[in-house]
Amino acid sequence: MINCFFENNNKASLRHITVNAIAVKHNQILLGKRGTFKGKPILESGKWGLLTNKNFR
Repeated sequence: MINCFFENNNKASLRHITVNAIAVKHNQILLGKRGTFKGKPILESGKWGLLTNKNFR
């Protein structure tokens, strides 16, 4: 599961996220670029967001 934090401070555990690109370092995902949903831009589409994981070092 992916822990997601939204603009209104709500938290959800999701099985997937929608991104156009990802940045990977040492086999870990660092950044996700916000994409579209069903072909329509989502809030702040195109911006990069930090993806965190408790195992990141």
